[in-house]
Amino acid sequence: MSDFELVTSQDALDAFCQGALSQTSHPVLFVDTEFVRTRTLKPRLGLIQAYYGEDVVLIDPLAELNLDPFWALLTNTQITKVLHSCSEDLEVFKCYAKGQPEPLFDTQVAASFLGLGPSLGYAALAKELIDIYIDKGESRTNWMARPLSDKQLDYAAKDVLHLKPIYEMLKERLDEQGIYHYVTLEGALAVAKRKQAKAVEDIYLDIKGSWRLSEVELAVLQHIASWRQQEAERRDLALNFVVKEANLIAIAKNQPRNLSQLRQLSGMLPQEVRYHGNAILNSVQQGIELPEAEMPKKIVRLVDFPGYKKAYKDLRSTIEQTAEQINIPPEAIASKRQVNQLLSWRWKLDEQARAHAFKPDLLQGWRNDVVGEQLLAQLDG
Repeated sequence: MSDFELVTSQDALDAFCQGALSQTSHPVLFVDTEFVRTRTLKPRLGLIQAYYGEDVVLIDPLAELNLDPFWALLTNTQITKVLHSCSEDLEVFKCYAKGQPEPLFDTQVAASFLGLGPSLGYAALAKELIDIYIDKGESRTNWMARPLSDKQLDYAAKDVLHLKPIYEMLKERLDEQGIYHYVTLEGALAVAKRKQAKAVEDIYLDIKGSWRLSEVELAVLQHIASWRQQEAERRDLALNFVVKEANLIAIAKNQPRNLSQLRQLSGMLPQEVRYHGNAILNSVQQGIELPEAEMPKKIVRLVDFPGYKKAYKDLRSTIEQTAEQINIPPEAIASKRQVNQLLSWRWKLDEQARAHAFKPDLLQGWRNDVVGEQLLAQLDG
């Protein structure tokens, strides 16, 4: 079994936090979380693992603890926080910590810069760098159950314990190439995105198949999707446990006017109609009655824009040339999604909208410096 301390007392938590703060040169905190997210909209935090070079601590958030000292540690900008594939952890911190880990070093991102793969799993990374096998069998167990089993605790401790040698090896290689700062800048970008909240009236844009709808149908979808998001937040219930996403499209297309018509829609579940029928019908009516001038515009897919294929190919070619010059994989500079993000920002938004929109990844930070300005000039040329 790994060396660790299960923290269930305030004194133990405060002592750990003081120890982490007392690090002198290049302070680093290795962090992981375990959570459950099945029917809820928000993750339910079951365990926090942390390590700074002494024993690993497993902090029990279900114990009667004031976690503020740890959250202060997490947001302390003098301490580098190291996590692996941290997007879900950032969601946890957003819900519980009311702050984000800054500066942030994601070992998965670091591995991608070094050409080890764009989304290498933790077990594969540990095997590749430190030749240690990590059994991920406990990752999907119930972290809200108490007491936690010895296997769960041992798994959780090892998950954060091995982050230290992995980080040190990655840092050495990144420093050799002079690109360590790229990883922390990526962390800052991830944190900035997490701090942004999408306007509830724009949720409909993320619904699969929305581009097929007419303007009236989009108006209905906009109201239903907004209502579903607010209902999910009010009840802390996963979106598809309110109404399934596919049913939102069916409702927008058919625009039922009564409960009988709603029940007849293919795919509608009885409980969806029973619990939410009247609210759904109210959203449908609001969408239908929206003045024409206020209705959402029909969605034009990026691939349907004239010249998309050529523009994408040309941008990709420039990115590949730049990647070769600075010796990092092209995928680390830009994924297909990030290239499309730039094209959407440039083609779909007018000048005023672009000024207020979140800038594409390629026009921020190090990406903008190494290739972003060139890509934008290429589009405008």
